[in-house]
Amino acid sequence: MKKEVMIKLIFTFIIFTFLLSGVFAVQTGTCAITTRAACPNNNNNDGTGGYIVMGLAASTNSHGQLSTGTPAYSYVLCCGFSNGATTCTGTNKIIGLSSSTNAHAEIPSSSVYSSANNVCYGDLSCASTTASSCPAGQIGILSLSSTTNAHIGAFADYSTKICCSGTLTFPCTLKSAYWSVDGINPVTSASSSVAAGQIVYLVVKGSGAECNGKSVSFVSSPSVSSNISSVAFNGDTAKAMWNSAWQTSGILGGDASYSFTATLVSDATKTVGSSTPTLTVTKISDATCSGIITCDGYKDANQCNTNSPCDTDINQQGSDVGFDCTQSNSFCQCSWDNSTSTCGFSYGQLQSSTCGNGYTLCQAIGGSYCYPGNACPLTDIPTTNNDSICNAGEGCSSADCNGQQDNCATGLTCSGGMCSSATAPIVDPTCDYGYTTCHKAGTSRNYCYPGNSCPLSDVPLANNNGSCDFGEGCSSIGDCKDGDIDGCSAGLYCSSGKCSSSNQPASLGSCKISQTIDKDCNTAPVGYKTISWHGTWTGSTQTGTAHDQCLAGGTVTVPCPAQVQLPFFDYLELIGSVIVIGLIYIGLIFKKKIFKKK
Repeated sequence: MKKEVMIKLIFTFIIFTFLLSGVFAVQTGTCAITTRAACPNNNNNDGTGGYIVMGLAASTNSHGQLSTGTPAYSYVLCCGFSNGATTCTGTNKIIGLSSSTNAHAEIPSSSVYSSANNVCYGDLSCASTTASSCPAGQIGILSLSSTTNAHIGAFADYSTKICCSGTLTFPCTLKSAYWSVDGINPVTSASSSVAAGQIVYLVVKGSGAECNGKSVSFVSSPSVSSNISSVAFNGDTAKAMWNSAWQTSGILGGDASYSFTATLVSDATKTVGSSTPTLTVTKISDATCSGIITCDGYKDANQCNTNSPCDTDINQQGSDVGFDCTQSNSFCQCSWDNSTSTCGFSYGQLQSSTCGNGYTLCQAIGGSYCYPGNACPLTDIPTTNNDSICNAGEGCSSADCNGQQDNCATGLTCSGGMCSSATAPIVDPTCDYGYTTCHKAGTSRNYCYPGNSCPLSDVPLANNNGSCDFGEGCSSIGDCKDGDIDGCSAGLYCSSGKCSSSNQPASLGSCKISQTIDKDCNTAPVGYKTISWHGTWTGSTQTGTAHDQCLAGGTVTVPCPAQVQLPFFDYLELIGSVIVIGLIYIGLIFKKKIFKKK
């Protein structure tokens, strides 16, 4: 008998030790039913802490009580995130209880029971579902035996599930980081060497959707100039571009191998270093870029699409075939054609705006935009031909478009000079690629304007608190920095004062140029070459100047570059030059002495 008692005591001691050690503790970023001893009401942010949200009489088929209920039940709902606040705000209800203790429960949307007995937590937003799992971005909290007058169990116990989401629900953690040549796959030992000037990517993987919109900053080793900016997560991935640089190692110079460390901007304690192999940047040889003066010189798809390492003059190539790449609604690039395995010049135009309720289409030099109200500022009124037909882009300010959708969002029509709906809410828009948030002076309305500055006095309202608060805009000096998302659309972040990304934007259309050299630089008369070109247009818009010019093609004459490229002049060349000059002087001195002896 004593032996059995001793065995039970030892077993109880082991279980108690496990509970105190946190083996059964709630993991950070989750909520679960556990013993009160396993939820120390102190979130350590390391997977072993948690906060008591409510008491439970048992682990399942249970009555419930508020977190302040007495006598305190031995089981609790323990959440491993936020700050432990169980104050109800009107939107953070998890379940309702029939009384403060020994109570039945109801789903969040039910109001049978007194609101004084609601179980609430943090900034959660909760709803019931009969699905077996929660929607993406939400976590399972509890389950109920019915929608009201119900017993409470763990998430898997009953068919009525309680799912919740909130900004503090999942703490974003950095899982891995690596170099990438294509922006997707990590470099390997065979692909970890790039020529100076080639664009490469710094890729960071986060713990999940909870990282979306949060920013990471980068520090490289060895350090480089600050052209690696902080960027925001798009889902669980953050991706920055770097125009790789060759630097001297000591006085003689040489290739350098780079690694980097990524840090979560909102929590500097969360960092991750890039995995091996490191990225080696080699010096461009004099022959590497010989003959590569336009896109068609590239024979490698990655070098073509990134226009590296030779950095051909894209703006000049656009000008040569009649396209202006400098306009803010245009973008030009080298583009690889998989069908022919060739590189060519490509021209595109930014996607025009689709206007929401209470906005009207306007037209600036840099592109179209949606402005609050029924009139455009300045002279930004879209062109109309008054033919009683609502042509694309005429806008609601044109009498031609009354009652028509034109550039209005789905479900809206032009009425009173702007996009209107009797049911749709008026919502400030998020900004597309190449646009920045502006604020219509004298109102509470924001809008998106092409470029990185706002017209008139419509600069966004910045509070200069060092934080990029929603609506301050990418052009906000001080508060919104590169990498912040502010009012940008999903997947975009602030860069150089406007919304951008590491990828090219969606566009109205793109002109892929094919070229034929009719006369090369070596054919007399030398000094110029003649190129015939034609374009293939792809995209949603099949009209307009760019579209017509693309299909028309043409012939251009391009000056030939100098035939010999001057090499970079670095420390190695400097030392060599000094030695050569020194030897020449020594030779002259000795020669002079020899002449004197004679």
